[in-house]
Amino acid sequence: MKNIFLISSFLFSFILMNCQTTYPLTNYSTDVLHSGNYIQDTTGVLNKFVGTWKYTNGNDEFTVKIIKKENDNFFGLNDYYEDVLYGGYKYVKNGNVIIDRINFTFNGYTDPNCPLMQGSNFFGNYDTITLFGSDFVVHKPVYIDLKIINPTIMEWNMTPRENINFNGSSPTSGAGWGIPTTITLTKQ
Repeated sequence: MKNIFLISSFLFSFILMNCQTTYPLTNYSTDVLHSGNYIQDTTGVLNKFVGTWKYTNGNDEFTVKIIKKENDNFFGLNDYYEDVLYGGYKYVKNGNVIIDRINFTFNGYTDPNCPLMQGSNFFGNYDTITLFGSDFVVHKPVYIDLKIINPTIMEWNMTPRENINFNGSSPTSGAGWGIPTTITLTKQ
């Protein structure tokens, strides 16, 4: 009986020491971004961005797919966990497919089908989020601001991230943009 009590006490202590401390995504400071902590979307503010969104103009179509991944650590790059949005896109210009990375996998950043955007950074209010991404057509790292106008309309605004390499090489000089930079998307 004494051994069962000791083993039970040891297991209970071990479990308590290894539990994640959870902080709400909508109210945390950067000093908790370490050592197994979990930044959780306790209020569901990321959910409004999740889904398939589309822009159409004549023969041009730009489709964005966004998913929410819970308890994620960015392919093992962080020592903390958080709820994060990931996404990919497909761009058809004049009826020709320019890029199709709408379906992505989670096998690391070296995977040729890894997501083209990710993040959970809100600024100001919870209807606008900034994701880290890439204009994969011209190999340009970008910020992607997504703003929910209403449950079925979202604005997309893309700006360059300066002085950042893309898969170990500099962005294509003078290449301009390969995908739309400012559009309004409709939820499908």
